[in-house]
Amino acid sequence: MIKKLARCITDNAIVHFQPSTGIWLDDGGHSHSNHELDFGPAEIAPTGNNPAADISEAGKVIQRISDSGFYYRLRNGGEEIGPFTVEDEENPGLDQTLASKLGVDIKEILAARLYEVKRPTNFDEMSGVLDSTIRFDRANKVILLCANLLTFTNEDQFNVQLAGESAGGKSYTALESISYFPEDAQMIVAGASPKAFMHEAGKWDADRKLLVVDLHQKILTFLDMPHYLLQQVLRPLLSHDRKELLYKITDKNRSGALRTKNVLIVGYPTAVFCAARFNMDEQEKTRMFILSPETSQQKLQESVRLRITRESDRKAFKEWVQSHPRRRWLKARIAAIREAGIQEIIIPNPDAVYDRFMEKHSRLAPRHQRDISRVIALAKASALLNWAFRESPTPGTIIATAEDLEAGFTLYGKVRDANELGLAPAIYDLWLNVINPLLVKTPTGIARRAVLTAYHQYTGRFMSDMKLRREILPSLESAGLTIEEPDPLDKRNKLLMRQTLESDQPPTLPVYPQIENIGTSSGGGGTLDVPRTPPPHPSPISQGQTIGEASVGAPPDEGNISPNFRAQNNIDPMWGVRLQNPTPPPSRDLVLSHCDNGVRLQNPTPPPHAAPISTKATGPLDPLTGQNGGSS
Repeated sequence: MIKKLARCITDNAIVHFQPSTGIWLDDGGHSHSNHELDFGPAEIAPTGNNPAADISEAGKVIQRISDSGFYYRLRNGGEEIGPFTVEDEENPGLDQTLASKLGVDIKEILAARLYEVKRPTNFDEMSGVLDSTIRFDRANKVILLCANLLTFTNEDQFNVQLAGESAGGKSYTALESISYFPEDAQMIVAGASPKAFMHEAGKWDADRKLLVVDLHQKILTFLDMPHYLLQQVLRPLLSHDRKELLYKITDKNRSGALRTKNVLIVGYPTAVFCAARFNMDEQEKTRMFILSPETSQQKLQESVRLRITRESDRKAFKEWVQSHPRRRWLKARIAAIREAGIQEIIIPNPDAVYDRFMEKHSRLAPRHQRDISRVIALAKASALLNWAFRESPTPGTIIATAEDLEAGFTLYGKVRDANELGLAPAIYDLWLNVINPLLVKTPTGIARRAVLTAYHQYTGRFMSDMKLRREILPSLESAGLTIEEPDPLDKRNKLLMRQTLESDQPPTLPVYPQIENIGTSSGGGGTLDVPRTPPPHPSPISQGQTIGEASVGAPPDEGNISPNFRAQNNIDPMWGVRLQNPTPPPSRDLVLSHCDNGVRLQNPTPPPHAAPISTKATGPLDPLTGQNGGSS
């Protein structure tokens, strides 16, 4: 099929014939049917099974477009003529002048312009064009461009959420990206109620008795995060469950009575959400790319410089944007892609995609079923950008190449780690550069205040404790990176630490708190000092051996030891060890006080074998059994 193209002599614009309406249109959709047209050779815009071979031989002249203007030269070499401005390009006499200087027919100039719009390109060049008003954020702006481009396909659309701190440039990036696309494809929403799309003005289908809302090939841009109930309503639409979704809602008629209203939403739109909050439902995390604007000093400096230029003279800046040569080139390319009507993009080697994906994913998770779709979508977007140089087996279908797959995997790799954890890249950057280094130095846990201090040192900005508690830490915990545990020294506080399996930790012995010597108690039972820490479990010892504060002597005959003698000489009845500072059981705290009748435990947790302490006892108490050693 040969596409009819011509040059409008009146406006010096490239126009094409639209069979459905029978009129000649330019890339902006304006009619030129009543203008004088110059028809070039049909072969300058062929559409066959191998369009690349035909286009590469289309003309003798090459046009080059840069930020400074338009240049022309012969394909076989020679001096380059230019630069020419947009005003020069719109001058009808420029084509004749160029043809005379280059020694070619005037139709070769037209062919050069048509070839420039369709020539091969890549994501790096797209990033350079978008850089005119979106500084840095390379991955973000290219992924947004790909999402908007795939709106024109049949089922390859995907969704994007821009999540970042306030004033980071989320809505600005989304609006600048969509500005390259036709206005009839844009649907910019500042806010919406949960059932807003059900009440959208659509077409009434009398046969099926329902309202049809067509969102096919629409780019929905939400400048702020919509109501969470609206997100729930849109979930089947965002996950591409079906191309036609039936919603049943209740509505009031003129008399005020409730009735059922059937609404059919048709098509797969591209949805772009902008949100300053990081906490998202798990179901939304898997349905879209999660991107965050960069906040580096280099990016902020460039953004401030651009903002000053924009607001110093808004009219001059607007004229500069509209006349920017490369921006006009990209707009013309997008219009040509839409006009080409590419509905299906074929990936020729699915096994290669699987092998490449499994290289980075040795163990799969359920969300990877959706992640691989985004990788494929980016590869298809690369093919769609170069549609004129891709094999077309049937009208409306092109085949991606290995270069497209490489471009898709490379671009996806820039946001893979954060997205597959369900984190906004801003939070993942905070984890990598602030929280994780702190946990490496202090694996036993860190306080939230330490995170806030390190964040200020890293960025030079302050973060509120509320934002850290409500948005950052829950996201990291949901991703399985951190967990909060009570501080063992102060249960009112919590410590942030890594989430690790219990089996990964080496076994540790319990650590008892040190107990200060709180005094002595003298009486019939002698002296009893409380040590700072309990001694380890005793082992068999020999006569005359000294271990710590325990001296071993020749124990008397066990049968002749009276409780009174044992208490006076601090003899352990089990081991025959004379204890200089006997140790209470480690499971209780002893509070000792002086008493006329010996030692009394004021707040004890007596051992199970101990008998109740009699306050009428006259003899000393056994420090181990609590029995009275004398006669009552």
